[in-house]
Amino acid sequence: MQITPRKLFAIIFILAMFGFSVRVARDPDLFWHLKTGEYILENGIPRQDPSFSFTVTDHEWITHEWLTQIFMIWVHDNLGGLYGLSIVFAFLIALAFGLLLWASDGWSYIAGFSAFWGIAASLPFLNARPQMFNILFGAWIVFVVEQIKRGRMNLRWVWSFPVLFLFWVNMHGGFLLGFAILGVYVVGEGLQYLVQGERGNGLNWSQLVSLTSASVVSFFITLANPNTYKMWLYAFETLTSDAMRDTITEWQSPNFHIWIFWVFGFMVMATFFLMIFSKRPVLWTDALFVAGTTFAGLQSVRNIPLFALVAVPIMSRHLLGLFVDTPWYALLSGEAPDPPVRTNLNILNWVMVVLALVGSIVFAAEQLSDTEEVITAEFPVEAIDWLDAEGLSQARIFNDYEWGGYMIWREVPTFIDGRADVFGDEFIYFYMQTYTRQTDWREPLEEHDVEYILTKTGGGLRVLIEEAPEWEMVYKDDVSIIYGRVN
Repeated sequence: MQITPRKLFAIIFILAMFGFSVRVARDPDLFWHLKTGEYILENGIPRQDPSFSFTVTDHEWITHEWLTQIFMIWVHDNLGGLYGLSIVFAFLIALAFGLLLWASDGWSYIAGFSAFWGIAASLPFLNARPQMFNILFGAWIVFVVEQIKRGRMNLRWVWSFPVLFLFWVNMHGGFLLGFAILGVYVVGEGLQYLVQGERGNGLNWSQLVSLTSASVVSFFITLANPNTYKMWLYAFETLTSDAMRDTITEWQSPNFHIWIFWVFGFMVMATFFLMIFSKRPVLWTDALFVAGTTFAGLQSVRNIPLFALVAVPIMSRHLLGLFVDTPWYALLSGEAPDPPVRTNLNILNWVMVVLALVGSIVFAAEQLSDTEEVITAEFPVEAIDWLDAEGLSQARIFNDYEWGGYMIWREVPTFIDGRADVFGDEFIYFYMQTYTRQTDWREPLEEHDVEYILTKTGGGLRVLIEEAPEWEMVYKDDVSIIYGRVN
């Protein structure tokens, strides 16, 4: 098989994306997802907190990620634990952005540049998390519609969407993202058709009808989940939660004093710049996507990957538009056929592919080599070992929010954990009375008969507790510290 320079670039790019996405599985929620998957396989889908906490066992739990949690515990148990999870989810991420690369104009040079920018903007969120399926499924929708618009894919592929949503609604509550993407396509392409008719650059009438019909069928398909219509209510309740926006960094606006968000900021500015100065017209769909997802990303850092998903094809299209009527256009657009590759050069290209593959594997191995050290440095591993040894693992322990998931994995009941929807806004604010050291900080501890406090060794809560005569330190290591009630 001949490997042309264009194919070589695409292969190396995808391998680079895979290596770029391999990261230690360290998301604080990962561990309670694993324990939930384990629980579901043994007991079925829980309808309320199954004593993972000792504070909200009577609260309803809409287990919206149940299928993903089964998938995650299967990968963990059969494909190498946390190492396997890191590799599998890196593959899913590379697949998602590979679809965007394939769906974009300027394959593969300009498309690769845009897709790499998109994955870099999404970097803070790339890990072994159920949300990665939102990126993958969203990329599939963009891929199919963009390919149909260019005449590269049969219209029947829109009927893959109901099947997609059947899985999506059972894998994550972010299935609403898919309907947001479909909604923009239907409205944007509809406006384009009204303005230009069949002469336009978007979907024709029959394509628009098929896309709309598939979207409507997909909507009803989402009722096929263990929680039926409650999944829709859950999704909107989560989006409107004041406590999540106030207390969870991921739900807040990006802090551009942190360099990791600069990539998103520059990508937004570059996209607007390209749309203004490109020689290609700005389509209604482009305008709606960029305006809507930019606003969403500025409202919550959690929405930045949504911007990246829809911006990659738009950036590619308008970046290529800058080269219209230039000698570079035929090469960058792919209109110029790839010249035959001489045997010696083809062998060299194959060697480069093998080297890129080996390089990505070595890079991934290097990234994961300190997995155990990272987990021990970021979670109370040794503290919980001590609790187990002292027979205190079932005591009533007040804990830091981001450590709750790891405690669930170690079967230590939590005061609070990452299942914010289970605890609810009122309880989260109640917890924050203690954690943020408010005047009435003792109230949550007294109401729930807390016996021990587990917190970070360098955390602010430590200063407050050490000044309280009713608490004394009983354990300390470099990561965590435990206080017990005097007497």
